[in-house]
This record gives sequence, C-alpha cells and structure tokens, in this order.
Amino acid sequence: MDGRVLIREMSEYEGFHTRPMSWEGAVRKFYAVADEREHRARLDPVVKAVRTLEKISVRNLVMHLL
Repeated sequence: MDGRVLIREMSEYEGFHTRPMSWEGAVRKFYAVADEREHRARLDPVVKAVRTLEKISVRNLVMHLL
C-alpha cells in the first residue's frame, strides 16, 4: 500500500430507490453473497419462500426453512 485513498461516489445504483432491482437481480445478488457460506441446495428454499412470502403463513415459512 502506498498510502493513497481512493474514493468513488455514486448518486444511484441498481437497487437504489430510483433504480429498483429486478427479482432476478436480487436472486443473483443473494446467491453471490450467500453461496460462499451455504450450499445452493439450502438456498433454493429461501428464494422460493421469499418469492411467495405473501401467500404463506409464518408457521409454513418456518417449517419450510428448517
């Protein structure tokens, strides 16, 4: 390191309120972040549960993810 400080300022980005992220973009980001810690097979039910969150009960959500 040579002591320089680099700064990059952004006024908007994908996922910002002026540029909402698509469902597909959110899923890609979730897998990119979570896949480092969990196997994808364990992540698929989370994606499915979130996709249908308004249609499932809390009880089924908890049972589905355990």
